[in-house]
Amino acid sequence: MDEKNWQNVKEIFLTALEKDAKSRSKFLDAICANDAGLREEVESLLASHEEIEDFIETPVFQVNEVFTNGANHTEKHFGHYKIIREIGAGGMGAVFLAERNDGEFSQQVAIKIIRQAIAETEIINRFKRERQILASLNHPNIAKLLDGGVSSDGLPFLAMEFIEGESITNFAERENLNLEARLKLFLKVCAAVAHAHRNLIVHRDLKPSNILVTKDGEPKLLDFGLAKLTGENLSNDATRTQTAFRALTPAYASPEQLKNEPLTTVSDIYSLGVVFYELLTGERPFHFEGKSLEEIIKTVTEFEPPPPSANPQSKIRNPKLKGDLDNIALVALRKEPMRRYKSVEAFADDIERYLKGLPVAARPNTFKYRASKFIRRHKVGVLAASLILLSLIGGIISTIWQANRAETQRQKAEKRFSDVRKIAGSFIFEISPKIENLPGAMEAREILVTRALEYLDNLQQESSDDRDLQRELAAAYEKVGDIQGRVNQPSLGDTKAALESYRKAQNLRESVLSADPENPAKQSELANDYEQIGYLLWWSSDTKQAVELYQKSLEIREKLVAANPANPDFRQRCAKLQMQYGDIYAWDKETEKSLSHYRPALEILEKLTAEMPEDATVKGDLARCYSRLSDVFITADDLDAALGETQKSLAIYEPLVAATPSDLKQRRGMWVAYFNQCQIYIGKKDLAGAAKSCVKISEMAEADFQTDPKNETAQHSRAIGFYYLGELLMLQRKFPEAQKNYEKSLAIVSEKAAQADDKSEYQRDMAIDYTAIGKLQMENGQLSAALENQIKAQKLLEEILDNDAEIITPQVDLAKIFQQIGKIKLRQKDLTQAKTQFAKALKILQGLDAQNELNDLDKKILVELENDIQKNRF
Repeated sequence: MDEKNWQNVKEIFLTALEKDAKSRSKFLDAICANDAGLREEVESLLASHEEIEDFIETPVFQVNEVFTNGANHTEKHFGHYKIIREIGAGGMGAVFLAERNDGEFSQQVAIKIIRQAIAETEIINRFKRERQILASLNHPNIAKLLDGGVSSDGLPFLAMEFIEGESITNFAERENLNLEARLKLFLKVCAAVAHAHRNLIVHRDLKPSNILVTKDGEPKLLDFGLAKLTGENLSNDATRTQTAFRALTPAYASPEQLKNEPLTTVSDIYSLGVVFYELLTGERPFHFEGKSLEEIIKTVTEFEPPPPSANPQSKIRNPKLKGDLDNIALVALRKEPMRRYKSVEAFADDIERYLKGLPVAARPNTFKYRASKFIRRHKVGVLAASLILLSLIGGIISTIWQANRAETQRQKAEKRFSDVRKIAGSFIFEISPKIENLPGAMEAREILVTRALEYLDNLQQESSDDRDLQRELAAAYEKVGDIQGRVNQPSLGDTKAALESYRKAQNLRESVLSADPENPAKQSELANDYEQIGYLLWWSSDTKQAVELYQKSLEIREKLVAANPANPDFRQRCAKLQMQYGDIYAWDKETEKSLSHYRPALEILEKLTAEMPEDATVKGDLARCYSRLSDVFITADDLDAALGETQKSLAIYEPLVAATPSDLKQRRGMWVAYFNQCQIYIGKKDLAGAAKSCVKISEMAEADFQTDPKNETAQHSRAIGFYYLGELLMLQRKFPEAQKNYEKSLAIVSEKAAQADDKSEYQRDMAIDYTAIGKLQMENGQLSAALENQIKAQKLLEEILDNDAEIITPQVDLAKIFQQIGKIKLRQKDLTQAKTQFAKALKILQGLDAQNELNDLDKKILVELENDIQKNRF
């Protein structure tokens, strides 16, 4: 028997085992039809199953023969557990209710055992993989792995959390849940699956029987027997595993699963879509009774399911299903993986938006899509009709084409200009500025971006010979990039998407400038794009490319100022660029290099402020420049100078923000100034001043977050606020309260790192939090815990440096951590390790010092380290 026929026989056999004797016969009549050979093979397997007590319906051993029901039976143990009774059976083995019997404590668990009859290599490997997968998952809606091992008879087993419940669909029906309750229950399932996906795990067998709901109404995701790891954790024989044993539940399997194609997390979204559909209607989108496997595959891959509101077999009739819920379900059930929701979070987000009465992202299939599907199914007929139609109209087209070409091109150009001006002018340049500083506007801006990009990308394809259109498109892409992820301003926090939009704008600007290279306005526009892209690259730790782009922009800016010295806009833009350029070196604590950019910026802005005292944007830029100088002096440990610059900054910001409290850009600048003040007072050990400043930054961040929880900048500011409250409490020797605040900060940045494509911007923050917690624990004598947290910080910084070994600040931070680990080892009396850690720190700092990369504050750390080494005679 070839592989394909064997797979068919195996799948029919597995499905038949789940049916009772009466329905099994009807099932075989329908699915085998007139194929006597197929039915003979399946019935042969079924007969063998009955004879040897095979692995689906009957346990690998009879409980009443093996356990202590009778005096003549030998008791079997699985680790510390004793079997009570069988709970159920599945494709890999049986599941038993068991209890711990080692006398340590009382605990009931579910024991899963591979049946001996099928303990072939692939099944054992899958069983081991299930243990590995469950061990990596920790979520309140996923059944926990408690133990695992091999029995004295050599049977692999898992001990899992015992879930006493019923399938999600049965629970919803028995409890007669209303629509809202069903949706909220399903959202918890989505959270569990999303957690698995974030841990690079695809479940591959999501169905109601694998989602049990407890008596408390909490769903629990079970049975990762078919799950697999994605990405670099895939086993070397992943392809063979996909084809060699395609165990699945056809009613809930995605089209790509049924076709034995490669699977991704989007395959789980399809299965979730079937469960979602069934929760809404009481029925699955398709019924496969009496159909062969080939018919099932054809149905799932070629036919569209009815909308939940229009399913004629629906057991639940609810007019609320029509519209958004129909669209949500059908997007999850789209046949092409690329057209489904991109993630479980996106699926859940649409459901949450529906519950809040907000617009959803799901949209019905377009006519174009339905037409393309029709054409694929009826290629011959459509081709024949098309040829006839073309032969009829071909002559007419060729006759009028030349006459209409010029007029068509003119009308097309006019329409394109009209379209781009409509969307760019109305949506991007009129609506966006009115809401960009408006608290709570992030969701509106997200919708704006989605709609704008669809149209702009279509227009860009036809703009190659039209410079005016290219220029307008570039401006639109820049505004979209600002909304997507402009750093330190209210945005959606998607820096990767923002970078893509800015680069589209840059390409268009370069094309426009090539046709008019001496145009000052077009030069300035291209310099803007170099700056924005450079800033995002630097924020993403690509310092080298950021410097290259800043230098390109600065050459343009200085040329424009030299040629137009009276132009205030060119001067202001040059000053802002100098500040951004200085930021790169300030971050790496290169004081002189940063000042070489900040001081020219300050000179320009002070002159502009004197010339235009009522210009709020110039005053805001001057206040920012004072804050930048404050940062530099903090780094150089000149706290008095830093405090003076901070006070200058706040003297400008406070009246600006009071006059325009809804201007989030100026409000953000004031927060940064208070943040600097907080650092300064903590450094000066001025507890009263520190308390005032720390509370101020925490209150401002919390207020911004409560107003707009999707504001990425506000979320990050909250983390910083918690961290500095922790620092203040440390100075006050209030250790438990300090640790709570450090942990709050860590929780925020850890969550953001888990969600981010580029984690580097959060990793250093996480390292700082772990370091602070470790220092606190060392103060309390909790040396093991302190060491553990310092090592976590060390690994994060090493990962940052693996991506960019030239960044100075993480190197200094890493040296400090080695020094802290050395101090912990000294207190643990491990002198050998203490010496090793001090040597690592010394090597980093001396290497940086030899390259003149250490500032005055860092040099103090080096001196302290050398004193420690000398004191301990290392």
